[in-house]
Amino acid sequence: MRQTQEIKITKPKIEKMEITIEGLTPLLVNRLTPEKIKPQPREEKDDDIIFQECLYPSNNGTHSFIAMGIKKAMIEAAFTFAKAIKKTVVRGAIFIPVEFVPVTVGIPRIRKDVTRTGRGDAVETIRAEFPLPWEMTVPIEFDRGGRLSPEVIIGLLDVAGYHVGLGCWRPSSKSGGIFGRFQVKENK
Repeated sequence: MRQTQEIKITKPKIEKMEITIEGLTPLLVNRLTPEKIKPQPREEKDDDIIFQECLYPSNNGTHSFIAMGIKKAMIEAAFTFAKAIKKTVVRGAIFIPVEFVPVTVGIPRIRKDVTRTGRGDAVETIRAEFPLPWEMTVPIEFDRGGRLSPEVIIGLLDVAGYHVGLGCWRPSSKSGGIFGRFQVKENK
């Protein structure tokens, strides 16, 4: 006769915390829209219109950044710099319960750079730049009885800020840029 093993599953003890991050380098933002994904003949647009299209939605005049970008940075930090933590663990252990995280400190400005296309042609690219100082307060939900403690989550976010970054030309991008680096802000 086959023995069955009893499986016990405990209910998650969901807790919330807010972690404020502050920029170490300017944050470059270039929101993807359906128009940017499909190559189309570029119609002439006003620079300010292109700049506004680069930004994520604002709420009551406060600009934002996509929450999934922050979570992806934490997942990449775990995979690359904390080998003992698997990507799947981070993916399932933390949740940012909003789609966009407000940039609570910082006002974006227009930035123009010369970049290369896939064919090697030089083109002018317009992006939104949050110069220093910039800050965001990231809401995070996690299971207190789960695999990642609050200290580990904060550490992952700090490592993500230093090594991975957010937005365009970040350290983990193909170009290996310097933009979008941040650190967890100390409570004072």
